[in-house]
Amino acid sequence: MESSVLDNGVVTSDDSTGRAVNCPEELDKAALERLARQRPSNFKNAYSEYGFVLSIILSMMMCEYFVSGFNIVLPEVATALHISDAQRTWPAAVPNLTTAALLLPFARMCDIYGGRYIFLGGHAWSFVWSLGAAFSPTPTILIVCRAMQGVGFSAFLPAGLALLGHTYRPGPRKNLVYSIYGAVACVGFYFGILIGALAAQFLDWRWYFYIGSILMFFVVVLGVVTIPRDLGDHDKDAVMDWWGLVTVVPGLVLVVYAFSDGGHAPDGWRTPYIYVTLIIGVLFLAVFTYVEGWVATQPLLPSELFKPTYMRRLCTGLFCAYGIFGIFLFYSSY
Repeated sequence: MESSVLDNGVVTSDDSTGRAVNCPEELDKAALERLARQRPSNFKNAYSEYGFVLSIILSMMMCEYFVSGFNIVLPEVATALHISDAQRTWPAAVPNLTTAALLLPFARMCDIYGGRYIFLGGHAWSFVWSLGAAFSPTPTILIVCRAMQGVGFSAFLPAGLALLGHTYRPGPRKNLVYSIYGAVACVGFYFGILIGALAAQFLDWRWYFYIGSILMFFVVVLGVVTIPRDLGDHDKDAVMDWWGLVTVVPGLVLVVYAFSDGGHAPDGWRTPYIYVTLIIGVLFLAVFTYVEGWVATQPLLPSELFKPTYMRRLCTGLFCAYGIFGIFLFYSSY
């Protein structure tokens, strides 16, 4: 075995196979591995990092809280506000509609303005409308408040993922944080069911929104204190895909509306406004597909996302799974 010293002071040695040991490339990999395990430099101490992670995972928890628990208090809400059977679907479904329709635009806004402002703004918005839902005197106002809640969800969900992605390097520490983020979604789902059941049984359905509003306000305060002000997560060259925006939002809204109201329309799916709404929505989505693939310079949904192996099959499976999950949750609560 022969050893030599390079000009930069790095010692290399060649074994019988000719493999270089302690070469600069291996040292760079070791340094990157070490950085991936360390606390990011944006945080002064462990407590600031814990607070940051807690604010992000609580955002996912609160989104699931307001989705799952409402189905438990819905019978009490329907009795108190005199909501007809045909209207009961909308207070439960409308947050999902607005969330799905605005996720892509808000994700692009995170690129333009940075995740911190979108994250905190989305929570503040949801806090206001969650509190408004607690004081709703009529079904219409309740539906409006629930729809506006979904707007806030569509803002802070992609913003939270963007904040985590820009804060942590790829490696074990980032994997751990993302694992906790995904696990807390299940916790929030069952926490919402628990609080909804307790509120309906021992308190009042409005307390379900009171408790959610208090927790949402806590997330806002925690985020203001712990989220670093400048993560370098905004792209000066990023622009909004306006053609994509004006096609995907009405397309998703109309299609989801048709599927949600088709079973409660006077003549079911044969009701004119149902199938007309569905056709127009599908046409909007078809135009959106064309815009994203051949027109937009910075598409909201780049085609490169679907090129990895099995990605298309995975998206198809998730589409079918989530398509029936909301229906199962709604009817299982009765």
